Amino acid sequence: MTGNCPERKSTIDYFTPIDQPFTDYATVAEHLEQSELATQEVGQKYVLSTFDLGGCMKALPLIWKFPDKYKYHVVTPGAFHTAMNYIGMLTKNKCSGSGYAEILIETRLVTTGCLQSVLSGKAYAKALFCLKSVTEAMERLLFESFMDMQQNAGEFNSTTLMKLVSIASRKTLEDALNDQSLMDCIDQYIRFEESVRTGVLGKTAKFWLSVVDHSRLVMMLLYSVKTNNLMLFHECCGQMAELFFAFDGPNFSRYLTWLDVFLTNIDLTHPGAKELLQKGGISVTRSLIPGACSAVDKTMEETFMRFAKSAGMHAVNCIFITVIFFTIQGQ
Repeated sequence: MTGNCPERKSTIDYFTPIDQPFTDYATVAEHLEQSELATQEVGQKYVLSTFDLGGCMKALPLIWKFPDKYKYHVVTPGAFHTAMNYIGMLTKNKCSGSGYAEILIETRLVTTGCLQSVLSGKAYAKALFCLKSVTEAMERLLFESFMDMQQNAGEFNSTTLMKLVSIASRKTLEDALNDQSLMDCIDQYIRFEESVRTGVLGKTAKFWLSVVDHSRLVMMLLYSVKTNNLMLFHECCGQMAELFFAFDGPNFSRYLTWLDVFLTNIDLTHPGAKELLQKGGISVTRSLIPGACSAVDKTMEETFMRFAKSAGMHAVNCIFITVIFFTIQGQ
């Protein structure tokens, strides 16, 4: 459930700061060049770079314009910034006027002073906690409706399920999966969810179930990063483009759609790059605990960017040329 134990920790190194705005193409070009030099030093063929949306909007046009010069560069949008903006698009735009903000206030999850930061996703930790809490509440209400509507829902043995809840392990998970009565109940619940999506319980239930689906997508993206699951990361990013497109987020929609197509054809365009990404290209292993990997851009925010944003540091308009490279092919 939490993935395998990492073989070793990722190697993190820091380069000299560049006192130039990140919006300059020359700054991004220098970043790509320094990243390539660092990658060559460790004997790695492809340069794995992670940017936020602003970085992708500068780096990718350079790569597209000079394909021969940057033919060994593989750029991926950071999962941390993608999830943060996706939460903001969901809670601030789609849930606008739905009562989501009132739920947070009435349950005292937030105060009026930090409400807008939570809804926009900028207060990331708090926004994620609030989304988890509301999602769990909606799923509990949905399951209560399911139990009320299903005549045979009470026939399954709840002992196996309670063991899984109280003691989460591979053994209890296997026992639950081998319990046929429990699996039949889960199949019925999945069919019930599909009926709710068609409007059986009304438009309100249909709307909140769609919010739950978006929340599950965020959780699966975070899970893909924690376990370095490239296939799941690819699937989640491709699905997230739809919400950005629907609520006036053309840039994220464009580059997430590009990422979907790029990862689909990566074996043809960049042979061997997929194996590098699968071995640690979308996350950073800062500990050997299974399922505890961190997104590359989140690691950057928590390390050198933390010092750059501290009081007294002269780094207002600086971009730190940083390479978090993974010595996959050689120690």
